[in-house]
Amino acid sequence: MKRIKVYLVDDHRMMLDMWNSLLSIDNRFSVVGISTDGRLAMDEIKVKLPNVVLMDISMPGISGIDLTRSIKEKFPLTQVLAVSMHTNVLTIKQILSAGASGYMSKTSSFEEMVTAILSVYNGKSYIAEDIKNLIAEQMLGENENNPVTRINSLTKRELEIISMIREGLSSHDIAGKLFISQRTVEVHRYNIFKKLNVSNVVSMMKVLNQEAV
Repeated sequence: MKRIKVYLVDDHRMMLDMWNSLLSIDNRFSVVGISTDGRLAMDEIKVKLPNVVLMDISMPGISGIDLTRSIKEKFPLTQVLAVSMHTNVLTIKQILSAGASGYMSKTSSFEEMVTAILSVYNGKSYIAEDIKNLIAEQMLGENENNPVTRINSLTKRELEIISMIREGLSSHDIAGKLFISQRTVEVHRYNIFKKLNVSNVVSMMKVLNQEAV
């Protein structure tokens, strides 16, 4: 049987070693590489061309969100499965919008991780049960003043711009990076502030940093 080629990206070496050991003893998988740095990971992924990348979100060099976007742009057949401790709804939306096919918690069982890898490899999406439960609980109390409701109203482009604002980029820099006019960026910023019901970046960050799910 053809083994599924898996590449592991995480800034914690212990986590990499654990998943590497567990996946290596399962004859359905072949771990073709591991990395604690996003930029180095991209260089290796170009060569290894894995079927599935297990992707951490917070890493040095380049975030898991930006790395996911780059992978999907250059290698659309490679599936990305996010694996993170983050339960903030914005973070989940951002990496899924960047192209990840699934989202797993670092506390998920090995059995569920295997299910998730097989699912995304076969072109399906997969969200960890504990993450789905948290989202469901939050949605049951959804209202227009709830941070989750406001964040869920953001578009894919607005999520991209928020990510760049968080990195400290100016409207001019964002315009250059996205190949759009500075005026268009300002319109997006206005719409983001309106949807989140804030008047400045500091207030926006307070809303986004809440553990919304």
